[in-house]
Amino acid sequence: LVVILRGLPGSGKSRTARTLRDIEVANGGEAPRVLSIDDYFMQETEVKKRDEETKKWVKVTEMQYVYEEEMVPTYRASALKAFKRTIDEGLYKFVVVDSPNVSTAEYKDFWSHAKTKGYEVYVYEVLAHVDKCAERNTHGRTREEILASANLWEACPDYMIRLTGLDSVLKTDDLGEGDVNEVD
Repeated sequence: LVVILRGLPGSGKSRTARTLRDIEVANGGEAPRVLSIDDYFMQETEVKKRDEETKKWVKVTEMQYVYEEEMVPTYRASALKAFKRTIDEGLYKFVVVDSPNVSTAEYKDFWSHAKTKGYEVYVYEVLAHVDKCAERNTHGRTREEILASANLWEACPDYMIRLTGLDSVLKTDDLGEGDVNEVD
């Protein structure tokens, strides 16, 4: 099973992916493989933090999300390569793709590869108003950038099966940060 998530930045795709994973595990299934484009934008960054014990400022290395528009095609190609390897190796029965996928071209190769390998493939659109996306996006994307993505949004092709009616099951709009538990 492959679920391809699509939605504007800040719409709740990553939260939806975590929720799908948590539901699967809670019902006795194996945790699905979640492939997120966000992972490619994570960079090690040195920051100064105050040590709680010594009260001194120390340099520590943290992973931070750093969006670079010019890297999107490269990262999308890397994500597709990782997806194909995941599908070809058959190590996961359930795979979730977490990426904006604003245009069909951004996710059709994921869909096609999984279909040719015998997977059931569904597209789930995580929809939210631009203002709501701008308010809750954690990657520093501006309202104008999100609106630009919304203006480029393409409808899912009829030949792809869309998942609908999951909003009440996923309840992603009502969740707080602590309401979804991480599973390793």
